[in-house]
Amino acid sequence: MKHSIRFKITFLLTALIIITIFLTWFINHSFLSDYYLYNKFAILDDAYQEINAVYKAEEGDALSDEDILKIEKISTKYGVGTYIY
Repeated sequence: MKHSIRFKITFLLTALIIITIFLTWFINHSFLSDYYLYNKFAILDDAYQEINAVYKAEEGDALSDEDILKIEKISTKYGVGTYIY
């Protein structure tokens, strides 16, 4: 069959777009959840290390207002919630 150059170019571009969309979806579906979990665990670990350093630096049983403010800043910096009891 003979097709015009216009048809061939249109078909080629359409096929390339479909393949690109499929590959993007496949890569996101395969690897994005693992990447997200890895980054979230790393953020939580960093926040824990900094908050733990504040707790260990405190000499008494109770935290001072300054230490509580430091912990709140760390929580805001990493986007995590902290509960102090």
